[in-house]
Amino acid sequence: MSSLGTPFSPLSAAPSPSAYARALTAVPLLTADEEVALAETYAAGRAARARLESGGMAPDERVVLLETVARGSGARAHLVLANVRLVVAFARRLDGCGVPFADLVQEGVVGLMRAVDGFDPARGFRFSTYAASWVKRHVADAAGARRAVRLPPKAEVQALACRDAAEVLLRESGRAPSARAVAARVGIPETRVERLLAADAAPVPLDALDGECGGVPGERVDPRVRWAVREALAVLPAGEREVVERRFGIDGGGARSVRAVALELGCGPEVVRAQERRALQTLRAHPAVGIVAP
Repeated sequence: MSSLGTPFSPLSAAPSPSAYARALTAVPLLTADEEVALAETYAAGRAARARLESGGMAPDERVVLLETVARGSGARAHLVLANVRLVVAFARRLDGCGVPFADLVQEGVVGLMRAVDGFDPARGFRFSTYAASWVKRHVADAAGARRAVRLPPKAEVQALACRDAAEVLLRESGRAPSARAVAARVGIPETRVERLLAADAAPVPLDALDGECGGVPGERVDPRVRWAVREALAVLPAGEREVVERRFGIDGGGARSVRAVALELGCGPEVVRAQERRALQTLRAHPAVGIVAP
């Protein structure tokens, strides 16, 4: 099947967020009748293209067929552009997973285009209902590229659902939810939830918990881990928090030894060790850390 061509070129070169906003507002949402009309026009264009490829038509018929193909291409582009909101909605759920947002959207648009090619309005479904699974599959597949061992698209979507459910349960109860509670919320077997949550975790050393300091240069830290650390650090007493931030370089000064931290704070190394030990015990028990811990 041919590409959309020029009408869809704004989304073909990693546009800025403002370009996405313009794409969202440039084409209004379609009514059910408009979707049917565009789908039928596109189907007529495909039939006309097939007739052209078979050859053997009169010049006048060829002109008519070319016009029908052009209208079909325009209808396809219109149907895609009017539903880019659906792509962005799914891409936002995975934004921050380690794959650029523009890449997620572009891969979702590929799924949207495939949905347009297979959409049959005679079945009575709205286009967004039919296209959702295509878009979700392609966006999830793009997000899975961030892992050393990629998850299948279905598992990637389920891992996201488990993560979202765990965060909702955390906000509701104030403590890290069990795999059983998450399983009940998302309707997935508990054993599978345990595997999905483990696969979705992003373990990193403490000296890489802040994206601007420590860790491997250029390594991107999962935003959920950064959020969890900041939430957990907020509950520490000022002295213990200062020790942890200095010891693991979270303050931006790089990781330091116990002796170096003791010299900076004007206390003995044993005091630093005791504060660090108490702080780490508190951090391990914090609900936010429980969400992202493997």
